[in-house]
Amino acid sequence: MKKIAYIYTSHVLVEMVIQKTKTCLPDVDICNIVNDDLLKLASDCVNDEKLKQQLLSCYNLAIQTGADIIVNTCTSVSGFVDSLAQDIPIPIVNMDEPLVKQIEQVRTIGVVATIPTAAKRICDIVRLHNHSQIHVALCENAFQALEEGREEEHNTIITKQIDEMIGKYDMILLAQASIEIAIKEKRESVYCLIDNLLSYLQNTYF
Repeated sequence: MKKIAYIYTSHVLVEMVIQKTKTCLPDVDICNIVNDDLLKLASDCVNDEKLKQQLLSCYNLAIQTGADIIVNTCTSVSGFVDSLAQDIPIPIVNMDEPLVKQIEQVRTIGVVATIPTAAKRICDIVRLHNHSQIHVALCENAFQALEEGREEEHNTIITKQIDEMIGKYDMILLAQASIEIAIKEKRESVYCLIDNLLSYLQNTYF
């Protein structure tokens, strides 16, 4: 049985990722590694080397568990992967990796984010691979609510924001996987990182 090692920067996402992985890839074993310091370091933007060291420690731990593939679940740190991948003998996949092909023909994109570093990462990807018009809605209070266990409040903020953007943009891009906790049913123009990542893993690695 193949094993995926998920690297998290917060505990809030773990349960949802496990459930969705078991549904999409039932024959895959799962390892979960959480390091809260990664998000703090990414947010500080002053100590990239320390962040890289922390990421590398997570990757080496994943290898020790027998993982066949590593998945970064946090878009805030995914920009550091390229500089570390050469030292890791197994594939490392970013949560935002499948996004590139999905945005090629999209003209207007609305980005919903709850963390500034995640919004920046997603916008950088869009600008690099597409000349779309981008509008960013940053809902910082939502992430704090989720971290403090107020999931309903988080979901209300996110749902209201998405409702306001529906119909205004060709695609609504959720900048972080944690935002998907608020998505209770699929909406055609809303791009969800986890669902698209799992389809990508299934088609590419399993």
